[in-house]
Amino acid sequence: MRARSLRCAGEVGRRDLLPACVEHLRDEDPECVFWGAWSAFLLGDRGQAVESLRPLCMSPGPHQEGAVQLLLKILGNEDVRPLLKALAPNPGNLPVLVRATGIAGDPFYVPWLIRLMADEKVTRLAGESFTFIAGLDLAHLDLERKAPEGVEFGPNGNPEDDNVDMDPDDNLPWPDPTKIQAWWSANGSRFWHGTRYFMGEPVNTDNCRRVLREGYQRQRIAAALYLSLMEPGTPLFPTSAPAWRQQRWLAKLA
Repeated sequence: MRARSLRCAGEVGRRDLLPACVEHLRDEDPECVFWGAWSAFLLGDRGQAVESLRPLCMSPGPHQEGAVQLLLKILGNEDVRPLLKALAPNPGNLPVLVRATGIAGDPFYVPWLIRLMADEKVTRLAGESFTFIAGLDLAHLDLERKAPEGVEFGPNGNPEDDNVDMDPDDNLPWPDPTKIQAWWSANGSRFWHGTRYFMGEPVNTDNCRRVLREGYQRQRIAAALYLSLMEPGTPLFPTSAPAWRQQRWLAKLA
């Protein structure tokens, strides 16, 4: 109940509840610590909440990736690279690290992402992170390839296989590293190292609103979070609400 209340404070933009969120950064329950920090960020805190999330970033668990992505959205470039370097030595952090580079948005990491597209285990994640930076629809621009034969990352028809988890990346395209490298060689010079890009542009309100209207769901979730972080106290756009309600609210935003 405490954790859900803390989360709600940030979702609805209650800046008057910021002191309560900060108070729970020392809560005995890690769930409350995370949501207290999450809401504190949305409500404008850039001090204590940062330090409370750093330990969660380094510890595998249900909130590791959320903590990493939230910090990367607000940290300056001088703090982003040390965080990514701290994640890198642990091979188990690779999926988190790949997603994190897309959120960091620095074109400096694009060559590394293109190299990772040859690794079937993270190729689609690398393609998604590249899209988060460059803003390209890989399928629309014919920058994808066919899925390799015999590759299964989700449930199959074998009754003796205990894996029943759906593949969270099932709907992502399989990027073609050769085509993407060719595109980057021709266009990469217009992206500046050290700048945080989101869907092809430096992070800005107009682009985030465009992504909220037109993007895929994980892109829309990131755009909604950016909008609240850029204007603390702005209610978080509910990207999980029924589509007809979202369309009505988006019309008002426009």
